[in-house]
Amino acid sequence: MSEPLSPEEAAALERAIAPLRDAFREKLPGRLAEIDARLAAARGGDRAALAEANRLAHTLKGTAGSYGFDAVSRAAGEIEALTEPDAAPSASDAALDDALAALRDAVAGAGA
Repeated sequence: MSEPLSPEEAAALERAIAPLRDAFREKLPGRLAEIDARLAAARGGDRAALAEANRLAHTLKGTAGSYGFDAVSRAAGEIEALTEPDAAPSASDAALDDALAALRDAVAGAGA
């Protein structure tokens, strides 16, 4: 097990990660739009779009969590869960709408 970072090391790490976090934040609206578009296509019967929405939500959940955007990560995780192949037939449009609204709010709250 590694030793905890000293305050100086933690500050240096934060400075190093800040530009990456900022770049990710700027891309959040585009990632939201991609998920929204895939969900719209899925509602039109495109099963491949549903799988793609699931993959995008999964990726967003993990990356957002890594950069400290916890609300974005949680909201993307909800979309991921609702679009899982086993869950998708029972996922209602209302549940997906609510999850997408939560993701929109989280993205806005992240300053994107």
